[in-house]
Amino acid sequence: MDGEKKPSAFIVDAHDERVVISAHEQKLGLHGSPTCPIFFDKVEVAADALIGEVGQGAQIAFHALNRGRIALAATALGITRASLIASATYANSRKQFGQAVIDFEGVSFKLADMRIAVAASEGILDDAIEAFVTNARDVKERVAAAKVYCTEAAQAAATDAVQVHGGYGFCKEYPVERYYRDAKAFTIIGGTNQIQRKIIADEVKKTYAL
Repeated sequence: MDGEKKPSAFIVDAHDERVVISAHEQKLGLHGSPTCPIFFDKVEVAADALIGEVGQGAQIAFHALNRGRIALAATALGITRASLIASATYANSRKQFGQAVIDFEGVSFKLADMRIAVAASEGILDDAIEAFVTNARDVKERVAAAKVYCTEAAQAAATDAVQVHGGYGFCKEYPVERYYRDAKAFTIIGGTNQIQRKIIADEVKKTYAL
């Protein structure tokens, strides 16, 4: 059968007794998204469980990865925006030395950086979505760029949000401590940002080869 030496994708019944789903991992963040290891013990699948064509497994996997990385970038953008809203709201209401802390340059510049990050993340995410929808030649590179930029912007924004809140930023009473924990995960899952940079660097090398 053509393609039989290449990986293929199948649907597997999660209720099969040979599919073992272990206990939930105890994670630093993303508590709203349970994570657990899955083990396949000599699982057999029927021919009609094939997804796509024989030998298309890698192609399907990369398509799913690109879709997932766009989703991660979009979620990270949400964290950046939420960090800005929470920080600006708090900084407007918190008074120190007779004035709102938003009037201090050390705070206001952090908010400005968050606002810039929101706008820039929106732009690079839109570009990645366009590349994915149109199946552009450089889709992998553009999606990787969005994943890196948006997730690292979210991590920076969440870190600044905790700082703007001072001691309260470290308390569960305020939402920014969750943003801080969750943001880190997005730089790892879906392929680490180091892997994304390798994808981009390889494309740069090809583009500007002598």
